Amino acid sequence: MTSRVPVCALLFVIVAVTAGCSGAVEGWLRRRTYPPSFHYVSEAQLKSSMWLLGHQSLELRRLMLLAAGPEQYPRSQIVLLLADMAQTVRQLHPEASNHPGLAQGLEALAADLEAARKAVEHEPPSYYLAGSASGACLYCHGS
Repeated sequence: MTSRVPVCALLFVIVAVTAGCSGAVEGWLRRRTYPPSFHYVSEAQLKSSMWLLGHQSLELRRLMLLAAGPEQYPRSQIVLLLADMAQTVRQLHPEASNHPGLAQGLEALAADLEAARKAVEHEPPSYYLAGSASGACLYCHGS
């Protein structure tokens, strides 16, 4: 009987490790352990969204630097880019995700992006907040 315990334990470990590596088991387990309002963000999705935000931020900065001055800014492109950045943040579900430290920063970023977009849409437009949003990554990621 005692020789069966190590074999059973080894078999259990092998099955658990194998099952743990499959996405189907992870999804099944998450559906039963997290509340329905919770949104699990995978590391791959998080990295992809952060890279996209970085690219969008650089594009916003480029649009603003290439113009001779605020009167030359491509207003419609800036509005669309700010809206795209806000959508990228919303896809990460900062209000209920498995990255609690990130949630606070993303909620602040979403509010900043919305305020920047509204300021650019206003008559006359203000680009101050859009300029701040283009460098917002530095608040969390440093220089």
